[in-house]
Amino acid sequence: MPSVIFIPDVQAKRDKDVAIVKYDKYEYGAKRQWCIRSLVKVVKKANDNTPDLVNADIFLPFNSEKRDTYKRILIPAIAFWFSPEMYNGMTEYVKNGGLLITNSIMNGIDEDADYNRKGAKSFGKPGNPLVGVFGISTVQMNKIMIKENSPLSEGLSSGDWIELETKTSGSQTQNRSATVLIISDSLYKNKPSRQQPFLTYKHLGKGACIYIVPAISVKNRFVFSILKNALSKNTLEWLTAGEAVETH
Repeated sequence: MPSVIFIPDVQAKRDKDVAIVKYDKYEYGAKRQWCIRSLVKVVKKANDNTPDLVNADIFLPFNSEKRDTYKRILIPAIAFWFSPEMYNGMTEYVKNGGLLITNSIMNGIDEDADYNRKGAKSFGKPGNPLVGVFGISTVQMNKIMIKENSPLSEGLSSGDWIELETKTSGSQTQNRSATVLIISDSLYKNKPSRQQPFLTYKHLGKGACIYIVPAISVKNRFVFSILKNALSKNTLEWLTAGEAVETH
């Protein structure tokens, strides 16, 4: 059975803790900056540190040096689409040893890079390969189950379904190429309940992309715990220890 070893990352000097993409250059995001202000408060509470705010251009080539000073970059739920060049920058960031934490399925492509969702296309059913999960519509989630213990699920009981004290919502998700750590039930309109990914990660190069499916909020203690774990030193060391290489 193959095992996984890590080649230590000796490249980028990452001396900044976490940045949130404020997404204000897109009209959709500019009208929803209250979401960003709320997210800043939640991250500060979870991390005991005020995050930096950066715009989506952090992922463009001319900002690569600044981008790679951050240990973690957080994509908010309102950030649905980016230009192909920005997606390339995200992939490069992860490959270089960064930890990308997204609360968005990031399924939209701003092909002409005009910061406008009009005419934007989608990755379609394969989903964004960086995230490794396909998502559509919004569903309600009432309970979760830890499938795999890790630093991301620290403090949560494994093996049984956990009823969420505060119901939450997020994209209706299907796994494509990510590792699923937590699943949830999934309620959409009058359709029968199904199971879906709730928390995933995908390794790429020396780093990883974490996808937190439910809306990040301090009101839901389970989701808040997951965010706190995602921002922890243990998770950073676990997922960015170096390049994942299978050995036989």
